[in-house]
Amino acid sequence: MSKMKQDIEATSVSSIETSNTANKLAHIADESSKIVSESKKTIDKITEYSDLIEQQKNQSINILHSVESLLNDTVEINKLCQEEQRDDEKIKTTLVDFKNSFETITGIFKEQEEKKMSSMAQLIILKMLCLRIYTMLIF
Repeated sequence: MSKMKQDIEATSVSSIETSNTANKLAHIADESSKIVSESKKTIDKITEYSDLIEQQKNQSINILHSVESLLNDTVEINKLCQEEQRDDEKIKTTLVDFKNSFETITGIFKEQEEKKMSSMAQLIILKMLCLRIYTMLIF
């Protein structure tokens, strides 16, 4: 019987070892399941962050296009301002030329008026002299 007892004890030890191994495997399976679950969560987070990064990239591209458009508009506005300044300068020069022309014409008219007045004064003096001479001759 001792052989049987030994066999029973060996079977019992083997059964305990199998049970321990089964428990260890179950624990490993649970841990593996947790690792897989956490890995899925990590993959989901990575996917979410990748999507956010892609959105930021697209927004950055849109902002860059807007800045380029703004820069082009600014350059165009600058060109238009320079053209307007040149046009304003031409108008200013033209107006100064008109002013100078009017001053010249006014000067000419004043000279003619002065000559006319001088001629009229000379004529009046001449008529007065003639009248005086006539009155002297008559009296």
